[in-house]
Amino acid sequence: MIACYDVSLDSDGYLDSYKRTDENTPAKGVKWYAYLEVHTPSAWFNNQTYVDTLNKEAIEKFIDITYETYKKHVGDEFSKTIPSIFTDEPQFTRKNTLKNSTDQSDVVIPWTDDIPETYKACYGDDILDSLQEKLLCMNERIKSSDTGPVKTGEKLVVVVPTYAWRIPRVVSNWIGQTEFAGAKNVWYLMSCGSGIGNADIYNRKLSEKKGLKHMGTAQIIMPENYIAMFNAPDVEIAKKIVVAAGPDIAKVVLAIRHGEHLPERKCGLGGRMESGLVNSVFYPVFVKAKAFYADQTCTGCGKCVKVCPLNNVTIKDKKPVWGKHCTHCMACICHCPAEAIEYGRKSVGKPRYCFENLGIEETGTLLRNQ
Repeated sequence: MIACYDVSLDSDGYLDSYKRTDENTPAKGVKWYAYLEVHTPSAWFNNQTYVDTLNKEAIEKFIDITYETYKKHVGDEFSKTIPSIFTDEPQFTRKNTLKNSTDQSDVVIPWTDDIPETYKACYGDDILDSLQEKLLCMNERIKSSDTGPVKTGEKLVVVVPTYAWRIPRVVSNWIGQTEFAGAKNVWYLMSCGSGIGNADIYNRKLSEKKGLKHMGTAQIIMPENYIAMFNAPDVEIAKKIVVAAGPDIAKVVLAIRHGEHLPERKCGLGGRMESGLVNSVFYPVFVKAKAFYADQTCTGCGKCVKVCPLNNVTIKDKKPVWGKHCTHCMACICHCPAEAIEYGRKSVGKPRYCFENLGIEETGTLLRNQ
């Protein structure tokens, strides 16, 4: 065994907490053990073990005895009689995943002896510590009014939606009140339906206020969900938008891993107006909850109460009731399983966008359609 983890899920199967522990400490949730398994000889591989394909020396030897041998005997015919060479070797140990979050079967991933040293040289962290969940849900912190210190690495990445061409006020307020212990550099990733205007200048000011080095802001185009004012795309179009964002996300991830500044975005007068004057007008004029209501198809399931980050929704007489503390995130209306929630007449008949309903899974830093 090389590591032990304490993993807790909530009643819906979502991650509640995740930390590295030891064998003897009682677990809050379910204990998961990471252990190194060495392949045993197999008749399939001539009573030997399969080659360690993550070992550089082993692969160099493989290339020498295969491709270099081909080159020696028929190299003059490469790109002529022999247009290419195909081999299904070498291959990594087959990776597998859990069928669902409550599944407790073994999960296998490729490994080699020097992975810890290689990982630490590249990223500065112990990979066994890094297997812990390093994502922090700001919604949960905001919902519970938790502004306690957050322990981070030197790199802090803030991923947020765009509200009126800036990060949401509830998020900037929470960041302003929260200490990020260990953070030195900060990147912002803003998802948006069309653009982020001059948001980067305000993010820079927030970074400076926190004493963090501002590393830039990335704009990631995602499906529109602000159906109190605009139209959300249907499922098929939303899938295409999300999948198309994959390469942009991958570029940003690579820049962050390398500690690089994100490219500066040019912003004209229109963008400055959007993030400045329009944003200042947006909240007092448009962000109100009084137009929300649930029609007769409401089942009183309480999903809207759970997803509201400001605890602005309560259930009375088996129907949701909205208070006055709303941020117009559209979580209640877009997550309603019965699509029973409307915002006056503005949302009637419009598609609801919710990523979880698209049938898309994340693979590494890219997104692909299932």
